[in-house]
Amino acid sequence: MTEAKTTTPPPLHCLGGAAAPSWVAGDLARLAALPKAARDHLWDVLGPALPDDRPAGLDTTIDRFRRAHDAAGQDLERTLRASRYLVRRAAARDLERALFAEDVAALLGSADGSALVEGYEIGRAVVRRELVRAMLAEHGPVVDGISWRVEVITGSSESETMRVPVASLTLRYKDGDRKDKLTLQLTQDALRELKRLCDRAIVGRDSASAGRPIKG
Repeated sequence: MTEAKTTTPPPLHCLGGAAAPSWVAGDLARLAALPKAARDHLWDVLGPALPDDRPAGLDTTIDRFRRAHDAAGQDLERTLRASRYLVRRAAARDLERALFAEDVAALLGSADGSALVEGYEIGRAVVRRELVRAMLAEHGPVVDGISWRVEVITGSSESETMRVPVASLTLRYKDGDRKDKLTLQLTQDALRELKRLCDRAIVGRDSASAGRPIKG
């Protein structure tokens, strides 16, 4: 009697050397069953599907994608499920594209996974921005957007003759489930100071990433 041959799931970089759940390889294999046009435009629908919270309108996006690229049946849903799983976990580890490509190849074998790998770096950036926002939200309000305008004050009750440019800076932020905004007025001197501090913060980030000491 011949024993059934079992295949050991491959260790994956995106899981720190662990194997993926049993369904991942089977779902990812459905990528090859998609029409070529659907594979070529995979990230048109995978990108919107990446956020942790399912975006409003995603079902409509998927339906439009189906019709545009003749992607009927369950192949698209299964491909998206596995692809999303892999991209999010790889992004959480800030995995390089080459290592992500190795994971995809390990799961697909001889099948072509380039359609998934090609958009990985953009997908990684999307997921990492979401992870950073989630991490910051645990400790207080998080700025979610910035808008500005500049106006010139020509007079006030304190002085009838002046010409002072003032910038209004509005910070939109989230505090848990609550959204709010804060508008500040800045003189030109305050703007220059803000720019100086922002420039220092950006240089500090780049230096930290490169492992160089940050000078005060």
